[in-house]
Amino acid sequence: MAKNLKQRMAEAAKAHSDLNIFYGVIALLEGGTISTESDATAQRIIGICKSASSKCLQRMDDAITD
Repeated sequence: MAKNLKQRMAEAAKAHSDLNIFYGVIALLEGGTISTESDATAQRIIGICKSASSKCLQRMDDAITD
């Protein structure tokens, strides 16, 4: 069943909200607020957030272009 415009915009908005959270976490961790001892863990989290961000962008595109 095809989604109406309101449903597609709601999906895009959810993906955008998620995207903002992931970018916020990346900015926080890349901003030098973490100790050197935790840097390896921070880098793993940044990698996870970057991957999730890409998926959010895809979700937004899919919602808008359906």
